[in-house]
Amino acid sequence: MASTVTDALPFAVVALPFIASAALATIPSGRIGTLVNIASAALLFVLSCALPWDLPDHLVRLTTFIAMTTSWAGLHEAHTPPRLYHCGFQALVGAIVLALLAVHPILTWIALVIALAAVTTIVDTATSAARPLLLCGAGLMLALLGSLLLEQAPAPATLFLLLGYGSVAGLVPLHAWLVDAAAEAPAPGALLISVLLPNAPLLTFMHLRTEAAPSMLVALGLLSVLFGGASLLIRPDPRRAIALSGVAMLGFVECGIGLGVDATPRLIAMLALARAALLQCRDNGPTHAAAVLTLTLLPLFALYILAEPAAAWSGWLLLPLAIGALLTSWTLPRLMPNAGAARQPLLLLAPVWLQLALVAALVVAP
Repeated sequence: MASTVTDALPFAVVALPFIASAALATIPSGRIGTLVNIASAALLFVLSCALPWDLPDHLVRLTTFIAMTTSWAGLHEAHTPPRLYHCGFQALVGAIVLALLAVHPILTWIALVIALAAVTTIVDTATSAARPLLLCGAGLMLALLGSLLLEQAPAPATLFLLLGYGSVAGLVPLHAWLVDAAAEAPAPGALLISVLLPNAPLLTFMHLRTEAAPSMLVALGLLSVLFGGASLLIRPDPRRAIALSGVAMLGFVECGIGLGVDATPRLIAMLALARAALLQCRDNGPTHAAAVLTLTLLPLFALYILAEPAAAWSGWLLLPLAIGALLTSWTLPRLMPNAGAARQPLLLLAPVWLQLALVAALVVAP
């Protein structure tokens, strides 16, 4: 049985980052704040490892592991202002974990509202902070309306939920805020926003049981697949390219949920690990090349997973899925130059290789 936030251990997993966020607000030293942030993220991962191996806990463990390795970047990168960044870091991780473990829809919604507030503290500029408040705020209002109407009007409520929570996940059509925030936030913050935040809305989509959900999920997923792949043709900068490739890949995940593909949770984990590896790697050697290659091949692997169920649904689905996969895989490597990057310490390269190894293990897993 999946854990809930009312159990003692999951409650501790949820509470720890919020307590750390409050504590970090009282620490003026950036160096001490960085160490506290790292220690809290490591303890959170250790606690999450004690959770059972159900789907929500699986995603919690994935989230806390990536958050822990992301926090190590603070040893080599300065953030301004550091106190606000560290508070936002922990609050965002806590909100994502709460959304993953929440059972009641309203609690999930509250958690994502907290996550939205935390996002605004991580991005660098006022303009970047305003976009999530406008676009994602509008999406969350749609999601709240959908949650309230789900029993009375399932079809319209399902559309509201998909559009609303899809905005938090960075899915088309309310995706622009996440691409901008991922490009303009500090690299560790961009990783939290664009890689970890979408997991909670995707889990919500998996729990939708209305009759209209599958067709709507497939339709909106195809829109994200095609738009994300086509957007790479305009040659955005590398950070935006990674975010836009994520839009396309999340579209594959959304289609997988709609088609009822059992391997969809595995695809979510592979996507998060591959994108985290590339965002954490700013080395100019073979590590960067391996991370780019992994993310490049992922759309093709997603197409392989979805091909049979898509053909059973409708043979025409294979055409947009193939176009989106080929566009993303062909364009992404051309946008990832890293010739000017400096060599990274082994501490920061080790998790990159571990994440790439986990992706490879998930590819061959039965």
